[in-house]
Amino acid sequence: MEANAVNRHSSSAGNPYNQTIVVIIKIVVLVVVCLKRAEARTSSIGPDSGFMPPTMLKFLGDMEREKTISFTSQQLAIATDNFKHLLGSGGFGSVYKGVFSNGTMVAVKVLNGTSNKRIEEQFKAEVSTLGRTHHVNLVRLYGYCFEKCLRALVYEYMGNGSLDHYLFRENKKRRNMDVTLPDSQEWFPTWVWTKFEKGELGDLMSACAIEAKDTEMAERMVKLSLCCVQYRPESRPLMSLVVKMLEGALEVPTPSNPFRFMNAAPSPGFLPLMAWDPSAFDSSTSQMVTGSTFVNGTPIMKKYGICAPSN
Repeated sequence: MEANAVNRHSSSAGNPYNQTIVVIIKIVVLVVVCLKRAEARTSSIGPDSGFMPPTMLKFLGDMEREKTISFTSQQLAIATDNFKHLLGSGGFGSVYKGVFSNGTMVAVKVLNGTSNKRIEEQFKAEVSTLGRTHHVNLVRLYGYCFEKCLRALVYEYMGNGSLDHYLFRENKKRRNMDVTLPDSQEWFPTWVWTKFEKGELGDLMSACAIEAKDTEMAERMVKLSLCCVQYRPESRPLMSLVVKMLEGALEVPTPSNPFRFMNAAPSPGFLPLMAWDPSAFDSSTSQMVTGSTFVNGTPIMKKYGICAPSN
């Protein structure tokens, strides 16, 4: 009797029909689990993620794996008390102070608009850059919100304010002055140019506490700095050339006065063009191409519609 029962059990277990059913059940279970996981990922991005293009969905999915938190608009509204405490505003949006239930203070940057392509580019740039960067001197990005009604970035709250608070006064004038002079009497960059033009590099080194053994490097830095702040963008050296000049592989040319535009109105012949020609450089010499006509604007100027001053 027992032997017959065992034989029936073994024969049913080895039945190809039963094995097929088991395989089908396993496949169905696997598909259901995968669908549930996909649904969970989609809901974590936002309840109305159906409006997003595939590229944005992929981008936010990648950022989820970078451990950047996805917040909902409701969570941010509660944290900021319906966006009451304004910290500041700029071209891309306004920043509000917020506090989460665990006591973490944050700064919520609400981007202007919801469907502007430029806003989406700004959103991607900040999330992808700050979301992967962690440094003591950089504000930390905690997370973001990307919903149909709200595009926002959640940053670490800076209790001591931002850097511009220390660089500028309330009237937004520069604070970067020569510390030995009365307030606002002379702008530090123009003071540097004056000393350089007169050949008084020693005074500049003394004011900046630079030792005599570093005279050659100080002169190189001053000349290169003045080249980099030229009024015309095309008169400034490329960063690849700047690195070579800092390393000493290239000679730094004598700069022209970058602040001439502050002392005179533009006129024919004013501010002669000094365009950098990378092909003119080799390991032992430095040259600049001069002319009287304006070279085409830089890519940045074209992108933001910046008009170059006329000769």
